[in-house]
Amino acid sequence: MPDILIRGLSKEAIEEFTSEAEKLGLSRNEYVKRRLLRELRADVVYAEHRVAPRWSWDDLRELTDDFSHEEIEEMVGGKGPYMDH
Repeated sequence: MPDILIRGLSKEAIEEFTSEAEKLGLSRNEYVKRRLLRELRADVVYAEHRVAPRWSWDDLRELTDDFSHEEIEEMVGGKGPYMDH
């Protein structure tokens, strides 16, 4: 497994990493590795949820043009607070 060298961390940052690692019973390297992986996974999840919707408003308008108001109400389970009565 390749190593990563992080330059330029302050003494305070190193001490904080060490302190947090000790609280969890981990080595500083293991603690930093887990934090980096957690941040990476969070970024991936965030990016997946930022994907553009599959349907545009124009697509939805086009779809509703194909059905009557009554057919749409039936598809969505009847009249609701967002339906014109």
